[in-house]
Amino acid sequence: MLHRTGKDHLKEWAFAVLILILSRDLELRFVSHTESTPAFRPSTDTVGLPVEASKALIEADPDLPLDCRAALERGHVQTRSIGDPAGEGYLRRISVRKADDGRLEELVVSYEAGPLAPRTELSKVRRRLANAIEAIPDPVAYFDAEDRLVLCNTLYSNLHIGSGSEVVVVPGMRFEDVLRQDLANGALEMSEEAQTAWLSERLRKRRDPVFETEIRMRDRRWFRVVDRATEDGDRVNVLIDITSLKTAQRRLEEVELGSRVGLWSLDLVTGESSTNVYWAEMLGYDPDTMGTIGFEDWRALVHPDDVQKAVSGFNDCIAGTADRFEIEYRMRHRNGQWIWVLGRGGVADRDPEGRVRQIAGVLLDISARKALEAELGLRAAAVEASADAIMITDGSGCIIDANPALLSLFRAKNQTDLLGHPWHRLYDRSAAADLAAEAFPSLRSEQHWRGEVIATRLDGSLFEQALSMTEMPDGKIVHVSRDISAIKALARDQRALQEKVELAQRQEAINLLVAGLTHDFSNLLALILHLSDPASADAAVLATIDVRAEIHRAARQMVNLLEPLQGYVAGTSTLEEVDFVDIVRNATKLTALGAPRLLSVESDLPDQPMMTLVDPLRLTQVLLNLGLNARDAIGHEKGTIRFALSQGSEAPEGVTLDVGQVPDAPFAHLIISDTGPGIEADIREKIWMPYFTTKGGQGTGLGLALIAEIVRDVGGGIALQTMPRRGATFHILWPLTKSPAQAIAYAAGVQ
Repeated sequence: MLHRTGKDHLKEWAFAVLILILSRDLELRFVSHTESTPAFRPSTDTVGLPVEASKALIEADPDLPLDCRAALERGHVQTRSIGDPAGEGYLRRISVRKADDGRLEELVVSYEAGPLAPRTELSKVRRRLANAIEAIPDPVAYFDAEDRLVLCNTLYSNLHIGSGSEVVVVPGMRFEDVLRQDLANGALEMSEEAQTAWLSERLRKRRDPVFETEIRMRDRRWFRVVDRATEDGDRVNVLIDITSLKTAQRRLEEVELGSRVGLWSLDLVTGESSTNVYWAEMLGYDPDTMGTIGFEDWRALVHPDDVQKAVSGFNDCIAGTADRFEIEYRMRHRNGQWIWVLGRGGVADRDPEGRVRQIAGVLLDISARKALEAELGLRAAAVEASADAIMITDGSGCIIDANPALLSLFRAKNQTDLLGHPWHRLYDRSAAADLAAEAFPSLRSEQHWRGEVIATRLDGSLFEQALSMTEMPDGKIVHVSRDISAIKALARDQRALQEKVELAQRQEAINLLVAGLTHDFSNLLALILHLSDPASADAAVLATIDVRAEIHRAARQMVNLLEPLQGYVAGTSTLEEVDFVDIVRNATKLTALGAPRLLSVESDLPDQPMMTLVDPLRLTQVLLNLGLNARDAIGHEKGTIRFALSQGSEAPEGVTLDVGQVPDAPFAHLIISDTGPGIEADIREKIWMPYFTTKGGQGTGLGLALIAEIVRDVGGGIALQTMPRRGATFHILWPLTKSPAQAIAYAAGVQ
């Protein structure tokens, strides 16, 4: 349950032009209805969808998604001007609404048109003043000149809750009563014997203009109490949680033990120095036998090239030009190698005249860091030299780094043309909105997105961009991209060329089929001419039969011969869901058209449909090419071509794919076999190669190569089994469209 209802919240924001309420996942939950709603107001059908789905809103305010994420992470109000605030612009606010348990629950986004009326501004100021003390992250209270409580925040009130879970501070309570109540409720960790003296001293110090002390609560938290008087005699009481500081002080020795930091000190008056055991171990020495290390002993261990730099820190402190120093230099390890160290130190003590009396500090082994810096330097050089365009944006979407390849890609003269600008400057509004809608949800859920987009160079020219975006743990986003316009153009050209090749192959198949039909058509036409010839010598015979019926029967035979060709000749290339069984049945008929008299074309097809998403022309082309190749191989000899179709779940035993892969089950398993002479071994190795043909000048050598490409494109596979004089058998494994029931059954291992 929220602190305020949605209705109360809307009353509070009644002056806003537009109000949106988003979930933590940036899904749109509410859109306000006002007469002055701007043009980019999301439509009601986008409620329940990611905010990026409201394209007009993102076009008007492309920084909204990233600013919402920043508000969630930081937990406070985010404001930004959209357009011209003095004219047609808007002031956009993002505030965080919390649940009773303190968790961030919702985001409230408001758009206020133009400069607000003075009374509205006054209302906002009053509201901010009323909430200011509550927004302070530390317990704070305000007492009047009579030391009575005027106002305190929730943190201050909760700090004084006793064992009975009752709020024990109320307006009007005297400061002394607050302290006595704390002691009575056991809120302070203090023995009863010490309470009276502590209370007396605390009230005495209360009269000082400024007073600071430390207290420990019963829950073991430490607070620094800051008590200050105002000009009119009132007092402000602030408690700062220093638990972590006290813990750090208490564990200083543990830190030294765990971190193995080398500590040192040098007394400039006596010349005495000291180091801890880790200082010695860092350089490979035994602390028990090392003895005292003086300034000159230390200097002798420093690399000759680094002595001047290392000593300068001491000299600056002694001369009074610096209070501390931090210097990286090399020191000689006992085994003779040089290690990198970081020396941090400063003035630890001065005499009454201000002269430096003691210098102290720490020594850290940074050899590993130096090696990492060298590696990172190489990586940075690689990024600079990379042919890929690399850009980094911060959490608000501003470009903070760009390599030379990116500057070249977008035709920027220098980095200032891009740095500090929002990422969407590199895209037009529509493309930026589409990119945000697609990429940002993936970045939130998976921290990565990859895709293609139309980008805009600084000179206004457009290009096709392959883009990869990765979100880093600190909220920065790394964009890696390249210009793929030429590649995409080449792909389009290759596709157009492939379509021409496929069209040529279809025409070649049609020519073969038409040539085979010539004999059948000639016989039927001769019969029609004979029956319709008025001067026929067989007039007496013709008088005994129904001539019209016979002519109609012959014409119908001609139509039946052409029917299988209609879809193949007149069809257009489209991707659709079709029945694989129908395609194979039609391909069987096409293969049989005009076939030699001794050739038999058979089929073994299932009764149930087998649906697949495919271009029917391309699938028919695969089957027809294989069928006509088998027909050519058999020639005018007696033989059989057989099309057999079934549903498969794994590659047939003993079959090795020549092309492609085994599709996900269930898939269509088509077998096209013939009783021809088979394929010799030396020829079999070349049949899938483009331009290889055994037909001499009558073949293009592209048929089987085209079949292989089509099968690969759909994610299927093809295999050939053949032996000389025993025919050839082609296995085609083709993906099917799985129904939800099939998908569940196969996922469970049921076939």
